[in-house]
Amino acid sequence: MRSTKLTRRGFVGGIGVLAGTAATGTAAARRQRTGQNGDSSGSLEPLSDAERAGIRYMREEEKLARDIYLTFYEEWGLTIFDRIASSEQRHTDAIKNLIDKYGLDDPYRDAIGSFTNDELQSLYDSLVARGLESPTEALMVGGLIEETDIVDIQEFIDQADNDDIITVYSNLMESSENHLSAFVDVLATRGIDYEPQVLSQETYDRIIA
Repeated sequence: MRSTKLTRRGFVGGIGVLAGTAATGTAAARRQRTGQNGDSSGSLEPLSDAERAGIRYMREEEKLARDIYLTFYEEWGLTIFDRIASSEQRHTDAIKNLIDKYGLDDPYRDAIGSFTNDELQSLYDSLVARGLESPTEALMVGGLIEETDIVDIQEFIDQADNDDIITVYSNLMESSENHLSAFVDVLATRGIDYEPQVLSQETYDRIIA
């Protein structure tokens, strides 16, 4: 089974990122500080350039996951893709709430598989091509997407100061971890022992445990 490494910021060339204790500690501390409701309510605070960029990127990255899962569900009919696609829709809607609250330009395009960000467009094209090879490859792509989301969300949490943004990201992180576990479970029923494609082994083991 191939193990495709994505070329994204902290893991260019297949570099493992996120030590388990660091990822757990940072996210947990911020979830404790901000609460668990996941909404974007609260006072309006100025955004840093990193926060603006992170929100816009996450808007399309969550859409990428949704679009890919919808495409795979149509091709392979596996329930997991339909179920998680619905969750990804809620995620991109949560980011839209932040965009509206802070008056940011929305990069979202309605058409499935169409993205403003060229990097995400290329990523979508390559991952769909891989996942259309077989149902197993599609499930492996699902795991890869969720691992990448976990890495990116943690990076954006670390860059954020505003509590409402951290709350939304923390809830997205928890969902991505659940989605990863779901893909691992389905692959296990097919006799495939999933190995992390982006995350460090330590972080992966913590999530699956």
